[in-house]
Amino acid sequence: MKTITPFSGIRVVVLVLLCAASTYLIACKDDVNVGPPVITKITRTEPLSIAKDSTFQASYANRIIVIHGERLDGLTDVYINGMKAYFNANYTTSTNIIVTIPANVPTAATDPTVPNNIRIVTTHGEATFDFRVLVPAPVVSAVSNEFAAPGSTIQLSGSNLYVIQKVIFPGNVEGTNVKSASDGTLITVNVPTNLTTGGKMIVVNEFGADTVSFRDPAGIICDFDTKNTYSWGATAIASDATLYPGSQGKYATMEFGNIAAGNWNNWESGRSINLNASQLIPASELAKPVKDYSMKFEIYVKKPWTAGTLMVNPRAAWTYVALYRPWMVNATTTKEFTTPGWVTVTIPLNRFLTKKDGKDGTGDPAPNLGALLSATGNGTMQFMFNNDSGVAQPGFATAIDNIRIVRNW
Repeated sequence: MKTITPFSGIRVVVLVLLCAASTYLIACKDDVNVGPPVITKITRTEPLSIAKDSTFQASYANRIIVIHGERLDGLTDVYINGMKAYFNANYTTSTNIIVTIPANVPTAATDPTVPNNIRIVTTHGEATFDFRVLVPAPVVSAVSNEFAAPGSTIQLSGSNLYVIQKVIFPGNVEGTNVKSASDGTLITVNVPTNLTTGGKMIVVNEFGADTVSFRDPAGIICDFDTKNTYSWGATAIASDATLYPGSQGKYATMEFGNIAAGNWNNWESGRSINLNASQLIPASELAKPVKDYSMKFEIYVKKPWTAGTLMVNPRAAWTYVALYRPWMVNATTTKEFTTPGWVTVTIPLNRFLTKKDGKDGTGDPAPNLGALLSATGNGTMQFMFNNDSGVAQPGFATAIDNIRIVRNW
């Protein structure tokens, strides 16, 4: 018979306790990360948002979001649509991850194959969550020629011009051959050959729509045809479409030879377009700020424009003057300017400025439309070519049409 000593009994007890402790530690370790991470919801971080606690599955880029879930500790990477997103480990717990959606994250607009999800990677597994990065609705900031003829091709510039589904012209007719630039800043479209009216054009993509004017007669103060307020000064009022291709009806020309530096004799050589008085803006709008309106016209510049300024002078008052000199890139850079055909020029009315330091059109804008155009909104308008530069303009061949004042919608 084997005798069990006290020391043997102690050894047995210790062994049992060690085994139990080992089992407990293993169980505890398994309890920390039982399985892979799980994403349960996404919320916003804005403390003042009434929806900050609401779940959502779509957001615009460059927004901060909170990923909620379980077993999110041990986080190594966060991917949104396949792009790695930055996160601060100090703000990460086992149940929350704060992350910023990258500003340049791929979207369905730039890559139709994006996964549309959020994927997290931890030391003990991965998790995904369906999530879509939204693209803002299209914004059209300019139309290359707002009075382009049916059958011609125009360009629309702006932002978010991705994957354009259709361009609807006035009269509910769709343009053809719509093409988008890869960066979403430009589209081209053919004007419908059966277009018969003007008004609003709608640009539509998957993310929304934008509306701009096209062949809209609203605001025209002189088109040299049905609304002709022309008085004097131009080289000619012509209608020959072979001289300025793409023209429709009558237009004014300013064609002259060499104009020396410092020559301000705009009444000579067909260097001005002077309009008779007309209602430039509805009287009910005169108290509104000038920033709400723009002057527009179509122009065709055939010969290189390298010096001098087309000055626009309401009421011939020389109080507020706008300066149009597209050859001047900036204060130190110039580039000769021509157009590929008729193009639309937009001059916001807050760019009609007072004289400053002896120079017209360099000071302050008018406080309201009435101060700029007249107390009743009825007044004249002058377009004058003055060579206010230090070099000669060797020759000029330009046509202008569809002068109008429109509201900036």
